Amino acid sequence: MTTWTFLLLFCLYLNEPFAGTAAQAEMVSSSRMPAWLMAGHDAQRTGRSECRGTRTGRLRWIYPGSFGSVVVDVHGTIYATSSNALLAFNASGEVKWMYAKEGYKIWPNSVIGSEGVICVAYRENDANRNEIWAFDQNGELVWDYALDGGQVNAQSAIGPDGTIYLGSTYGVDFGGVHALYPSGTSKWNFFPAYDVYSI
Repeated sequence: MTTWTFLLLFCLYLNEPFAGTAAQAEMVSSSRMPAWLMAGHDAQRTGRSECRGTRTGRLRWIYPGSFGSVVVDVHGTIYATSSNALLAFNASGEVKWMYAKEGYKIWPNSVIGSEGVICVAYRENDANRNEIWAFDQNGELVWDYALDGGQVNAQSAIGPDGTIYLGSTYGVDFGGVHALYPSGTSKWNFFPAYDVYSI
């Protein structure tokens, strides 16, 4: 399923009246909506959501562009990455905020951490510098973590304890697996004799 298709499916779902059990209705009406916190929905990459599928197929909204990754928080805010920006949309398709920095490229591997921060990987175009940037729900930068030249090409994941797992490639040298605490500090690093393209 492509990122563009996922955006459309999520918008279609939000336009549907709910017709489930009383327990499911209570969950949907509460402040915690079913979320899509990382690629493949969860660390097992099941691609399965708690959302009930659309029944009528009516398109609610569309936003033109090319997006590399899409995640959805527990409040229903949709976060999408383009080649150089992170955008936040509300359920109506309006842009809540956008963050872009001139001279930087964004990698398509965003995740939502246990503290609700949105983590994305950026690379400075004219330097071998790659960083993980974490934003709060208002688009403010909360913390950043430098990877010492490693490119985060792998889809990131969140562990049950909130640990953020990243896979990197280094080009000439080999990449590694990086584990960060939810606060953005290093937990551990592992450098196998090969690049890491999947977590």
